[in-house]
Amino acid sequence: MSWPDVEFESLYVSPSRNGVYKPKEFHGRGCRIVNMGELFGYDFISNQDMNCLELSERELEANSLEDGDLLFGRRSLVEAGAGKCSLVVEPSSPLTFESSIIRVRLDKAAANPRFLYYYFLSPQGRGRVRSIVSGTNVKGIRGSDLKRLPVLRPPKVVQDEIADILSAYDDLIENNRRRMALLEESARLLYREWFVRLRFPGHEH
Repeated sequence: MSWPDVEFESLYVSPSRNGVYKPKEFHGRGCRIVNMGELFGYDFISNQDMNCLELSERELEANSLEDGDLLFGRRSLVEAGAGKCSLVVEPSSPLTFESSIIRVRLDKAAANPRFLYYYFLSPQGRGRVRSIVSGTNVKGIRGSDLKRLPVLRPPKVVQDEIADILSAYDDLIENNRRRMALLEESARLLYREWFVRLRFPGHEH
């Protein structure tokens, strides 16, 4: 079964937008701001600790993030960072994004944001993004090129099914990662107890 390609912009609910830049005196207070560090560090942007930026109500309205927004690295010193895609997932407090990031807000009646996120992780999706990367020392993409990018568009019901299946695998991987972290911490505590504090079994004798 084959599905058609469409221009990415045809799935937008509003034009894509570059993030906000403000001088240093506005940093350290206000709403959380997604920087390139978060974009590199997290595939899903939600309620992580972040730096803060003071914005007016009008600025926040124009530059806010909401559940389902796709974020793309607009410029990066590392080629892999140019066009890197992350997904905003149910932020519990106001959230904005910096000027090196492009926000894409999709028409959810036509496109499942999580499906598009997984698409841009796929070899085909990454290959298409790489085709619009330009620059020598600093690699980057432009919103004008991103909107014309051809993307796969299965029927919406198929998008939903694919997104649900892949999300289930992501949840399983995350649960296993947390279990491994707990086991590693238990091993560190046991090592410290036995070999640093010398409180191993039978140490009283």
